[in-house]
Amino acid sequence: MKDSTVAPDFHDHASGQHITSHLHGEGQLLVATEGRMELTLGHRSSWLEPGQAVWVPPGQPHAATALSPTAFRGVLIAQGASALLPSRPRRFTTSPLLLATLPELTAGRARRRELAAALLLDELLTGLPVLAWPALPRDPRLLELCARVAEDLCAAPDLDRAALRAGMTRRAFTQRFRADTGHTWGGWLRAARAARAAELLAEGISVTEAALGVGYTTPSAFSVAFKRVTGVSPVTLTREPGGPGTLRR
Repeated sequence: MKDSTVAPDFHDHASGQHITSHLHGEGQLLVATEGRMELTLGHRSSWLEPGQAVWVPPGQPHAATALSPTAFRGVLIAQGASALLPSRPRRFTTSPLLLATLPELTAGRARRRELAAALLLDELLTGLPVLAWPALPRDPRLLELCARVAEDLCAAPDLDRAALRAGMTRRAFTQRFRADTGHTWGGWLRAARAARAAELLAEGISVTEAALGVGYTTPSAFSVAFKRVTGVSPVTLTREPGGPGTLRR
């Protein structure tokens, strides 16, 4: 990175291309602009699609596989600045402002690049959510099930129907799912709903809208479940008066 605090690392990938596990001495911001990729951080995998980004702290092993032709914009962030950001990986929804800074990082004028880098770093420092999605299972049947459920959390099946969709007995499903993710099916759904709700709340969506958007019938039921997962009320993440917009723990 030479003397830069922020340096672009932009790449396009063909469908099926695999990037083997590696790590950086710097932190890395990975932003999806086109296509879909499976990103593995340590022993956990998740999807990255347009509108989403992942913060990878320094020294964090990660690998990726393009599930379609993809365009991803990586940004390396020096250790000093990375120390101000979360020490664990975080997935979050990109803001229009953050996206607007990316093409400017490769602009012709040095001053413009410097301003874009400063703005991007400030956007991360002030708005990076710190609530990760739950781990994904490695079993292909369970992975496909979770992928479908993540697309519409309002229609998530109960345990018996989830096992049926995966083509497994209830007992086999429960044992394999816990072994792969560390969660029960119900616990995984709560964590996934909390993570998605955190993204919605950080975007300015109300608590009621977030609750309905992730499959809860009442804000009170959502608040109880959200606090069970995160330890705080969902109001903590709102951008309404009194809410900071970012979960801090």
